[in-house]
Amino acid sequence: MTMLPAEQQRSKPRRVSGRLKVALDAIVHQALEMDAAAKQAGITTRAVRQALQKPWVMGYMREQKALLVQELAASNPHHLRTLRGASPNQMVRLGAVRAIEDIAEGRGTGTNVNVAVGVHVQAGFILDLREDDQP
Repeated sequence: MTMLPAEQQRSKPRRVSGRLKVALDAIVHQALEMDAAAKQAGITTRAVRQALQKPWVMGYMREQKALLVQELAASNPHHLRTLRGASPNQMVRLGAVRAIEDIAEGRGTGTNVNVAVGVHVQAGFILDLREDDQP
């Protein structure tokens, strides 16, 4: 269990700090389950669960997850180099070569998904009450 000074044990209003921060960081960066992270931080699982219902706490979690993803992505080219040179599977080596070339050319990895933004789809009926002679 992490021991913090008394003034650092509680989070300040609308901020993530103290034991809650310790628990949330353990969930994101150490891949601990919520109950184990709460126990490590010295708070209850219920307290963590209740905190996660607050928008600023969820914002902190999103920031930490984005940080983790960026941290992991930074080493991807090195892992691709290893796969390209050492994999016994020819298709894996070819895939690594293509991914490296895509990254070098600024195309990403070729697995991007295009999404239509601004399209609003709504289920229902449309009643046309116009007279037949109107366009």
